[in-house]
Amino acid sequence: PKLARTAKRFEKRIEDLRNTDTGPRDDTRGIALRFGGERTKGTIAVDVRGYTRGYDGSPPLFDNAWFRIEQGQRAALVGPNGTGKTTFLRDLYYTGKWENATLRVGPSMKMGYLSQMGDELNPDNDLIHECLRLTGLRRNEAESLLHRFLFNRDDLSKPVNVLSGGERVRLQLAALMTGNYNFLLLDEPTNHLDVFSREAVEEALEQFPGTLLIVSHDRYFLDKLAEDVFYLNHAAVEEFEGNFSDFWQNWTTRRDADQLARQQKKQKEKERSQTRRDNIFKRMKFDPIRFAELEKEIHHLEDQISRLRDEIEREREKGNTKRELAKQERLNKTRHKLEKVYEEWFALGDKKKGTA
Repeated sequence: PKLARTAKRFEKRIEDLRNTDTGPRDDTRGIALRFGGERTKGTIAVDVRGYTRGYDGSPPLFDNAWFRIEQGQRAALVGPNGTGKTTFLRDLYYTGKWENATLRVGPSMKMGYLSQMGDELNPDNDLIHECLRLTGLRRNEAESLLHRFLFNRDDLSKPVNVLSGGERVRLQLAALMTGNYNFLLLDEPTNHLDVFSREAVEEALEQFPGTLLIVSHDRYFLDKLAEDVFYLNHAAVEEFEGNFSDFWQNWTTRRDADQLARQQKKQKEKERSQTRRDNIFKRMKFDPIRFAELEKEIHHLEDQISRLRDEIEREREKGNTKRELAKQERLNKTRHKLEKVYEEWFALGDKKKGTA
């Protein structure tokens, strides 16, 4: 099945390239962008085997994750914020190689990495010298390259540490274009770009013949480029075939079914619990001492609820959200406890009426 899917992807890619309009564009404000790289022999781009990753004092981001990205595959890495997408890309770029048993990169793979924050850029360099460092070009070639990425002559002496987010992305894209990479790791590649530059990136990546692994919150961008989605959640990775819209429909349908199943299970547990309590109350005899204790507990809990409401209002006025939420949680627990006490009190009250 994997081989058939790969063949189908390449057939679609060839057809897309044939249908691509290569004529001149009316608009000339976009960046001039074309990635190199050729598909090489072999099947594995990266084989992830038992990858575990986390930070001290926090739950693991990945827990024994296993998945494979094949050469020529165009994959998106998606998941809630904080699930480790950027961490994985960095680990793959800096430690992935054929000899790494956990992040095994195909020997013919040449990885290029675009980081979300431009972490790989040297803040002590100016723009032209950083471009020279990243590309190995001669100065006149580097100047010409930067011009194609919308930098003017005055920008060449601008320090890297004052570049805007969009300028950092454009500089990294320029370096990627010269590297002849066949495996691109892209972390939010369209962030901070104007619409013309985003279109140029999309068009260049559509024609890129190598392997793509993309992290992006731009659903439209992922729909155009991703053919498979790897979903990160609860320290696990799950693969979905299709673009982002296909994944989203699949996942939300399953999520809604899971939520319904959980709600039904919770309702059944609640009903069983209530049945057990009803049976206990049926066998219960009136106890005046316990009845008095319950009345006292009711007054205490009602006073506590009133006090917590006042405290929550004061925290809200102070803007202390953390303390407000903590006291709101205590209020919810106190209300739940009061409901249980009331339930027993009413049951004893019925027994009292029966003995009157």
